[in-house]
Amino acid sequence: MSSIVFSDSAVFETSRTINGRSLKMVAKRYTTNHSQNDDMCVFSLGETDKEHWEPTLDCLFAPHADQKLIRGIREIWSFDWFAHGDSAVANQELLHSNEFIPSTAEWGAAIADFARSRLASHHLVAIGHSAGASAVLHFANSLGDARQSFLRSIVLVEPIFFNRDEFAMFGEAPTDLMIKGIAAQRFQWDNKRSAFNWFKSRVPWKTWDERVLAVYVNHGLRPLVADDLFGPVVTKLSKKYESLCFGDVECECHFQAPELVTALCREVPIHVIQGVNNRDLVPEPSSKCVTDESRGRFVASHTWVPRAGHMIVQQQPEGLARALVRVLKGEASGTVTLQEDTRSKL
Repeated sequence: MSSIVFSDSAVFETSRTINGRSLKMVAKRYTTNHSQNDDMCVFSLGETDKEHWEPTLDCLFAPHADQKLIRGIREIWSFDWFAHGDSAVANQELLHSNEFIPSTAEWGAAIADFARSRLASHHLVAIGHSAGASAVLHFANSLGDARQSFLRSIVLVEPIFFNRDEFAMFGEAPTDLMIKGIAAQRFQWDNKRSAFNWFKSRVPWKTWDERVLAVYVNHGLRPLVADDLFGPVVTKLSKKYESLCFGDVECECHFQAPELVTALCREVPIHVIQGVNNRDLVPEPSSKCVTDESRGRFVASHTWVPRAGHMIVQQQPEGLARALVRVLKGEASGTVTLQEDTRSKL
């Protein structure tokens, strides 16, 4: 049975202000024609545009998917970080005039405010990828005493965390190279078709699932001239800001994130999903940090997805969907490596 997916967008002001003006955040809500008024609500955060999750959602809602699970999900929300995607457009004037780079802690606090005001009757499954994993933990921490009744589980997808005492082992050199590389990347193309073909032939985009790449071109680019829909296109997020988002590796919030796993794992089930090939971007100490039981981090499940690296959302939407289904159905436990056969029923 096929599910028809509906989407709505919302722009809301957050409590984070610059010079007395509130930063805005753009969110997207997904429901299906089979959604019922059950209380399970899923929301996702990532360091890329919110729409990058859509191919994964398509796999969740595929005709062969578990219909009982689909009916049990009331809605799914996805959010753009303050300086990403549509949020970057909404905040463009404030960000560029003040050179403000928001932290994942501020992002998590803003999501907590949103959840309290709009999702108070829901039981939430909070999913975060990469920097979004840090934001999800800060979101959970910001909920305070309401956390246990409000939050059903936390899913950390390819988190990049750092133990304070291990950070010096791998230092900032890889991050410095990434910052310089992103800042120098191309940001303008003749049109969306030429942009797609350019991305498709270059690392890292050529490793992405083509559906995600199409989403990136359709939602991550905008006309250079607002009224010229057939003319040149540029990235919504300037390369300057994209690169600077990787420059806060010593920000306190990144060291707090694994400590929050230690503090929260006995209150709320925390599930970890990682790509088998995640050494492409993630240093080994960081990869192991989140599941280090010697530091009191006891996760409910740890799932490895084959043929995926750190950019698992972009590279393996089917594999990620299969891992998420196990969590949402309450079947995830222990440490498991998924089989590569993506034809199995979700």
